[in-house]
Amino acid sequence: MSNLTGQGLANYAESKKGTPYFYGSKMKVLTEDFMKSMHAAYPTVVTVAYMALARTKKQVGKINVDCSGLISAYTLKTLGSAQLYSQAYARLPISTWKQWAVGVVVWRSGHVGVYLGNGKVAEAKGINYGVVITDIEKGKWSYGLTFSWIDYTITTPVDSSVITYKIANPYTEPTRTLKKGCTGQDVKWLQYELVEAGYKLTIDGDFGKNTDKALRNFQQSCKSAKLDVDGKCGPATRKALKAS
Repeated sequence: MSNLTGQGLANYAESKKGTPYFYGSKMKVLTEDFMKSMHAAYPTVVTVAYMALARTKKQVGKINVDCSGLISAYTLKTLGSAQLYSQAYARLPISTWKQWAVGVVVWRSGHVGVYLGNGKVAEAKGINYGVVITDIEKGKWSYGLTFSWIDYTITTPVDSSVITYKIANPYTEPTRTLKKGCTGQDVKWLQYELVEAGYKLTIDGDFGKNTDKALRNFQQSCKSAKLDVDGKCGPATRKALKAS
């Protein structure tokens, strides 16, 4: 039986209310060096103005967290929001939230939070908010995610006919580095994994502009993996796609 529980995750996330938010932070003390490294890696997100705001809000020297970091700090599994979607054992439609167990991870593209029960969510919402408690019906969430390595206390099961379950990738994993212009069955492997990570793609074996865009978005979401956002699928990106 897992030592990780839905109630434990919910309790942890709720206890971090008020923690400052900084992009890429995983419940660590924010330093100037970290801010500069994130600016170098993600200059359009962690801008000069963004860093200045963190300084103005006196976040440097304090523990900061981002949305997926609020979850990984409890689970000790460093997964970005796209990886969490990809690795979920089950995806529950948002319309079923009243039947969810405490500790379900709430997801929308690019963002995650933790369901606390009674219609409430703990989320690291952004640099202007930090960790806050919000109403689930106001969050524009898409799914609830559950994981095989977390134990949940379920009182009212969700109808299995509306749940999407994770299945194995039916295509052969690439042995070459894939990039725009590549074609073949191994491109289908990549496209399948990107679809599993929540990106809308046609699995056609043709690495075109849509696959390139989805791959770059995935690479950017995996901040802790420190992937180059270059649109190339090599060993490091494949590892991140498969991470659990």
